[in-house]
Amino acid sequence: LVTDVIMPPIGLLLGGADFKNLKLVLKAATLEKPEVTLNYGQFINTTIDFIIVAFSIFMVVKEINTLKKKAAK
Repeated sequence: LVTDVIMPPIGLLLGGADFKNLKLVLKAATLEKPEVTLNYGQFINTTIDFIIVAFSIFMVVKEINTLKKKAAK
């Protein structure tokens, strides 16, 4: 849900920003070994996904608690 439905409009609002490919090359690739990278873009995407999911769960729990209080009255 987050990846396919929520993130595309957010990316559109941010000017088509896609953080997946952001990385810092620590050591360049050689013929024998691949490059060593720090993939901070993937970390940013994962963090944004987590915040969206956490906020969604918070809103659902808040609404359930409101409905329980109304039912108790």
